[in-house]
Amino acid sequence: MGEGRMLCPECGLEQPEVNTFCPACGVEIRKCLRGGQEGAGGQSRPGPEETEARPPDSGRGPEGHNHAHINALFGGAWRIYRERFPDFLLLFFLTLLPLLVIAGITAALVFAAGLDSWPNEGSFPLGGAMLVAPGALVGAFVYTLSFWTLLILVSDSGLTLSGAVRKALKSLFSYLWVSILFAAAVTAGFVFFIIPGIVFLVWFAFSVFVVAGGEAKGLAALLESRRQVKGRWWMVFWRLLAVWAVSFFFGLIPLLGSVLSLLFTPFMAAYVYVLYVELKRSREMAGKAGQDVFPGEAAQAGAGRGKWIFLVAAGLLILALLAAAGIKKAGKDFYFFAPHGRFQEENHPEDSRPI
Repeated sequence: MGEGRMLCPECGLEQPEVNTFCPACGVEIRKCLRGGQEGAGGQSRPGPEETEARPPDSGRGPEGHNHAHINALFGGAWRIYRERFPDFLLLFFLTLLPLLVIAGITAALVFAAGLDSWPNEGSFPLGGAMLVAPGALVGAFVYTLSFWTLLILVSDSGLTLSGAVRKALKSLFSYLWVSILFAAAVTAGFVFFIIPGIVFLVWFAFSVFVVAGGEAKGLAALLESRRQVKGRWWMVFWRLLAVWAVSFFFGLIPLLGSVLSLLFTPFMAAYVYVLYVELKRSREMAGKAGQDVFPGEAAQAGAGRGKWIFLVAAGLLILALLAAAGIKKAGKDFYFFAPHGRFQEENHPEDSRPI
């Protein structure tokens, strides 16, 4: 057990010693350590309060090791959501404020350049795009940093919001890179008859939490996520589908749907994290019991990496082609910057009308 780590007195999961709740079983660790009663053989067992804090009994998977029921996962996610909600709320407002400022500055620049009447003139001027692009890039950076901070808050209960932001800034490139690789792999899978894309979506669903925990980066993070899911794909699929279905349902509600989806996003992130921790816990317990849960996995751990590199490369190429096609299509709606197109009419009369 590494420095600054501890074992949960309930389920035995190794985790940061600053954690208040165990992400796997949901027990309040400090209270359990204080209120634990001595059992037979000098071993401690939880008192009544700690027993009530535990999630429902786990179900047993086909390999013979335990898997948490969906209601246990929802319970664990709710504990994280409830404990972290003030940080989530503050993070939301800290994200919204700069986005509003950026939008206001961009709108002012567009208005000052005389482009406010653009919707009635057809094509959008290239100069207008040059004014909007910096604000869009800064906004994308703020949003990405905010979401990465949210994932770190979910996965490390010992960090304050400021600490999570600092950690997010230091590891932002790693998060961006693994997200790009994830998108590339899933896109390539969907191009090859859709079903592989669904398989990859489940396999690699936990890669960002692998990065957040400092366990691996890049392609190695995707493969570590796959390793945790391997042999339990259907179990993970149904549990992910449950939370995806709830999110989809919220999005369908008129008017309030967007607000509910926004409030549900941290909960969904916590749910996926609790499921990831449960996968790790069940694997560790099986290892301690001497069970070879996934026969031959150790021998295959370093094999076949080349095919994943090829898959990701193909996905990156597809994403690049899609981006190029989008830019080309958007380019047809741009013309040289000048209020009301005067520059273009004077210098390029043949191209003065919108395409």
